[in-house]
Amino acid sequence: MENHVSNLVRRFTQIGDEHIRELPIYHRPLEVEAVDFQPWATGWIGVLITPWFMNVMLLPRDKDQWQSLAVGQKQMQQLPSGEQEFVVGGDAELGPYLFRSLASPMLGFSSQIDARQAAQAALRRLMVPHADVEQTATCVRR
Repeated sequence: MENHVSNLVRRFTQIGDEHIRELPIYHRPLEVEAVDFQPWATGWIGVLITPWFMNVMLLPRDKDQWQSLAVGQKQMQQLPSGEQEFVVGGDAELGPYLFRSLASPMLGFSSQIDARQAAQAALRRLMVPHADVEQTATCVRR
């Protein structure tokens, strides 16, 4: 897993440096960071923070696993919180991955710590069964 996640961070750092850095959506207080990646189904799930977006990412264990999927195609994925829509992304270097946007642009985050906390909270919400979320919400309202 570490190799896949480090490749993801390296590649998006490169994309930012080469193509996005001079655009107004590039929020300089932030950096590319992989947050809380963990095993899930046939790959890994976590959040990728960049200076221009924050996405939940699904990475396959095997690069060839999703080769038949077209970039831009939508895919439904069953997570503990329920079925969620993801989009197929990828490039020649990374291969295919699935992503779900959490934020873009990132101008509303004042620091990397703020972005990381938002990423961790979003991932927790996705990885908690729906019934547990409802139970927690009921307890909080009382």
